[in-house]
Amino acid sequence: MSLLDIIIFITRLLIGSILIIAGFLKLQIGSRRFLQNILAFGFVKGHVAQFISNSLPWLEVGCGLFMLVGLFMPMTSLVSFGLLLIFTVAIAFAVVQEKQVGCDCFGKLSEKNQVRWHLAYRNLVLMGLIILIFSFGPGWLALDNWVKQWPNHLFESVIKDVLVFIWLSTLLLVLILHLIFEAHLRQRSL
Repeated sequence: MSLLDIIIFITRLLIGSILIIAGFLKLQIGSRRFLQNILAFGFVKGHVAQFISNSLPWLEVGCGLFMLVGLFMPMTSLVSFGLLLIFTVAIAFAVVQEKQVGCDCFGKLSEKNQVRWHLAYRNLVLMGLIILIFSFGPGWLALDNWVKQWPNHLFESVIKDVLVFIWLSTLLLVLILHLIFEAHLRQRSL
C-alpha cells in the first residue's frame, strides 16, 4: 500500500459520499420538484426531462456506491465524470444566460442556492479528482483489486488523455465564460 493508494482511497470516499448524498437528497425532494428545476435550465423538455428527473438521482447513488467500494472503477469513473461535465456546462450556461435557477444539487439543502460560478468550479475540481482515480487505479480497499486487476492498456491511456482534454477544455470554457460575463456585468453597471 503506497501513499498514492491512500490518497485515491480518500478521494473515492469523498466523491462517492458526495454522489450518494446528492442522489438521496434529490430523491427526498421528489421527482416532480426536481423535474421543475430541470425544466428551468431549458436544455431538455418533455419525456427526456421526466426520464432524467426519475433516473438521475439513482444514477448518482449507484455511482457513489460503486465509488465507495471501488467496484467497476473504470466505468464508474467515466459515468461520474460525464455527470459532472453535464452539470458544469448546464451551470455555466445558466449563469451566462442569467437564469434564476436553483441549484438543487443537494436537494433541500441547496434549494435556495442559485446557480453561480463557484458550483462550476467545484465540479471541475471533482472532475480532476476523478481523472486521478481513472489514471492510477482504484487505490486501497477497492473491490476491483480482488475481483480483477486494474486494466493498464493503451485503450485506457487514450481514454485518460481524452478525459484530461475534456476537463481542460471545460475548465477553459468556464473561465472564458466567467470572464466575459463579469466584463458584461461591469459594462452594464457603468
